[in-house]
Amino acid sequence: MITTTSGFDFLPDSSRRVERDVFGKLLRPLYGVRQAGREWYLTNREFILNQDPRWKQSSVEAQLYYAIDSSENLFCVILVHTDDYFGICSDDKFWKKFVTDMQKRFDTDVKDKCTNMLQMSVERKGDTFEIHQRRQIEDIIDDFGEDTTLK
Repeated sequence: MITTTSGFDFLPDSSRRVERDVFGKLLRPLYGVRQAGREWYLTNREFILNQDPRWKQSSVEAQLYYAIDSSENLFCVILVHTDDYFGICSDDKFWKKFVTDMQKRFDTDVKDKCTNMLQMSVERKGDTFEIHQRRQIEDIIDDFGEDTTLK
């Protein structure tokens, strides 16, 4: 959203010619500016906690949200990093409603299977998840030309 100072036409009519650059003041930070992280935190927090009353924010990790309702066998967890969400949920109906609401609010790309998050690989193995940085380690080794063969 852009505001202008009093007496300033941001979009001049076609009868006038603009002789100088046009400037505006941003009311909300965008990507790359120092405050963007905080703005995303506040936006995510407001959206998640207002989406369903069962959502709670962790008192230990501010980017971790959970919804637990034993009467409905609901266990849902979301880990947020800026504008990336990683979630698991035991209730498909609850999760689909969350995703639908999120898509109404944000331009969202939803993946059914998470393979990478925060430069880490995520692999599901049975009932567990393995998270590693094998690719990043191999890239670093390649960059420095190290021999990785086991002796």
